[in-house]
Amino acid sequence: MSVDEKDRSYKPWTVIPWDSPERTLPLIPEELIQIDDPVGVASSAGFLGHADIAYVASRVLLLGTRTTQHLGLYMAAQVVEKYLKAILCQDPSRLPRRSHKLSELALLVARTHPEFGDAAFVGLCERLEPLDKAGRYPDVPLAGWRFSLTLITFLDEFVVRCRRILIGPSGGTYNWIRAAAWNDPYGFVARLLSERSVHYRELINDFPPASALHVQRY
Repeated sequence: MSVDEKDRSYKPWTVIPWDSPERTLPLIPEELIQIDDPVGVASSAGFLGHADIAYVASRVLLLGTRTTQHLGLYMAAQVVEKYLKAILCQDPSRLPRRSHKLSELALLVARTHPEFGDAAFVGLCERLEPLDKAGRYPDVPLAGWRFSLTLITFLDEFVVRCRRILIGPSGGTYNWIRAAAWNDPYGFVARLLSERSVHYRELINDFPPASALHVQRY
């Protein structure tokens, strides 16, 4: 096979994505974003970064098309897990090692933030727990799992509550939700993040100044 024939039959993955003869399509960078902690240890900031992106992914997957909703449910469980772990990592001694049991994480967080011990919230955590496997493996059936789209309304409120606890008056934490909305050249992500969300503006903008935080209530 000549070099020309090889080029016609195979393109390396490093070529410009979504290529077109006119090269008119807006392009995203080829480099993958690295959000892990540089030192490779679990930290509150590290979990917060993963939680933010899981929230973006859950909304996109749940609202984009019914075909991806089962993965959206899996990501919804990841949203709850990662934000709860981010709060727990403010005191690393409280973080259960490799735990994916959402109800257990919720009760641990409730020791310092009692609202997370609410029976309805713990019950929702218990319903989401099996989706760690049911949303990923074909031999774990999804039939019978029924969630309404009010789950998204819950996630919006949950994310705002957690980010306020984690960021606090000082701010300074990188906002991956805002980055996802602003770095989308097509506006698709921003539209699905803002769809029926009363918290969208707050989530993509800086939180209120320190003087205003203590009067904010849910």
